[in-house]
Amino acid sequence: MNRRIAPSAGHRSPDVPDGTHHHASARPRVVDPVCRMTFPFDLAVATATHAGRTVYFCSAVCQERFAEDPAYFVRLASGD
Repeated sequence: MNRRIAPSAGHRSPDVPDGTHHHASARPRVVDPVCRMTFPFDLAVATATHAGRTVYFCSAVCQERFAEDPAYFVRLASGD
């Protein structure tokens, strides 16, 4: 005999706050201009502003490399 057990009213995923629906694919994603890794913007380790735009980094190492020559990485990212 199969019995269906309804989840309790308080049942939720342990990593999702009450009242929210959290889907990783729905989180805005950014590209690190140095290593070209794509990741959710809220997981950025560091940010910088260049030419009036905020850029996001996956690591402090990428941020340091970007700081050495921002124009190079911006050109690289745009395909020039």
